[in-house]
Amino acid sequence: MNKRSRSTAFDSKPKLRLKPACTTTAPTQPAAAPLDADKQVVCLFSSVAAELPETDEWDLSGLLLDGQPVSRDIVVAWLNAAYQAAYEEDYEAQQPDQDPACSVEGLYMLLTFADAVDSTRPLIKACCSRLQRLQLHAQLGQQQVALDTNGLEADKRVVCLLSSVARALPETDEWDLSGLLVERQPVSRPTVVAWLKAAYQLVYEEDYEAQEPDEDPACSVEGLHMLLSFADAVDSTRPVLKACCSRLQRLQLHAQLGQQQVALDTNGVGYYFSPTTSKLVSQPSLIESGVTMVATPESPTEQQAAFKQQVAAQIERLLWLAYRLQLQPLVEHMHTCIQAFSIFGLSVLRGCENEVFTPRVLEAAGVASLPGGKQMLVNSVRGEVLTLADSTASGQAKLRPIGLTHLQQLPLKFDAVATCSTLGKPGVAVAVELDLSGNSVIKLGHNTFAAQLRIGPYIQWKITLA
Repeated sequence: MNKRSRSTAFDSKPKLRLKPACTTTAPTQPAAAPLDADKQVVCLFSSVAAELPETDEWDLSGLLLDGQPVSRDIVVAWLNAAYQAAYEEDYEAQQPDQDPACSVEGLYMLLTFADAVDSTRPLIKACCSRLQRLQLHAQLGQQQVALDTNGLEADKRVVCLLSSVARALPETDEWDLSGLLVERQPVSRPTVVAWLKAAYQLVYEEDYEAQEPDEDPACSVEGLHMLLSFADAVDSTRPVLKACCSRLQRLQLHAQLGQQQVALDTNGVGYYFSPTTSKLVSQPSLIESGVTMVATPESPTEQQAAFKQQVAAQIERLLWLAYRLQLQPLVEHMHTCIQAFSIFGLSVLRGCENEVFTPRVLEAAGVASLPGGKQMLVNSVRGEVLTLADSTASGQAKLRPIGLTHLQQLPLKFDAVATCSTLGKPGVAVAVELDLSGNSVIKLGHNTFAAQLRIGPYIQWKITLA
């Protein structure tokens, strides 16, 4: 998906001409050239601008801040904060020595202006986004739009700013979503409410409407997939797409196991079918022996297979969207989920590699055309595990160290603090013994595992937008 930018999709929007009094606050400065800005952005983040009579000009020359006229650099800094909130890009670049937000006096004037025009709280916070560069210089000496989804009414400016589809509607106070199909399904009321919540949090730092976790689409894999599909279908801005992913810590995957509906956490907990009881159990890490029963009935092989197919299908859909929409937090969360769901021998994703890493996932991840691209992606997400062996091992060994000195062959012993959810509770120290030669084992606390390495070319998933 292409980056949504004001330089493309938003250039055709109505403009509001802002007229500062001067270029800077210096007394000898001439009158400043006017600034043409996105009218909807300005009116959304300033109630004073929103209440102007129907006009395309906002004369700021008569506004005084602590007895001083409003300068162009103050207005540009305010517009930069507004455009960052709406589009994640500046209105106009400012060097640090020209940016009011980088000096104590300038930031004071910027916040005073933001307050004078009654800016929203997120915008006031955005004005303070460069505090790490803040220096002190001194000398010694609302209109409503009705969404036809069970009578939802929302702030028209918010909806039109954050969705180009809504903005392109003819002049109307109603947006009929009944004909919109997402994944061949009609858009549900909870999905629209969740989208409005994300939009309202961006603009007002408050929910459009409260939703319980079991009703919130953003808290289930299937629901989040539908929410992001809807947000994409109405061409939402990137901040809205990111805001839709703000509840990943509560994200669960729901699937049917026989007659029982099962909820799986996606935050690093491993799930597998017990080889002795055929029951679904969870285990938070490799080194913790305690397991929790997730589903009480024993699950026949065919039920296990059907359950794993459901899990794989839901993960595939959300992983594809995460790559295609370039949502880095969601990509990382899905990688963690896949690792946890694959870590044990009978894990719920074991044997489902083809169902998760489908051609469209490879295409969205940008590896479909690379030689061995699929295996590179799988290794990048899950890790390729190879068993080590000493020089006397049989030909079955996958990896045999060579050229080690005597000291290098001695077991390495140390204490470590677990920082990964699959290795134990964060912050808890565990004794580690790594033997790469003799027994080819690694001991974590009282547990012993075959020594293994993760090798090969791996993709670094730090997304940059073109």
